[in-house]
Amino acid sequence: MAQVHQDKGTLGFAIYHEHPDWWSNNNGYNFGPYYVGPFTVKCTKTSDLILHIKVQPLFERTVSFEAAIDNRYVKDNLIRAHINWNKPEINLFLNAILAQTLNL
Repeated sequence: MAQVHQDKGTLGFAIYHEHPDWWSNNNGYNFGPYYVGPFTVKCTKTSDLILHIKVQPLFERTVSFEAAIDNRYVKDNLIRAHINWNKPEINLFLNAILAQTLNL
């Protein structure tokens, strides 16, 4: 079944783990999947402190983000993520800070 999405929109979710230093330690973590409306979001944090976020389907494809975890992105042991788009631009915000922009 085809998914049709608006050219403009936003979605938000929180990334959290019970380990208090999950965002700064050398362990890898898998988060999700999160289901936000018609979207599925999968997140991983690698041992080299890179956060990988995949959203599908957005514009009928999987959109992938990568961001090095910065202390500014973490508050209360979690990262609040927001993705907004105004086709063709898609922005990833972590704790209200622009982390990455993609152009499709």
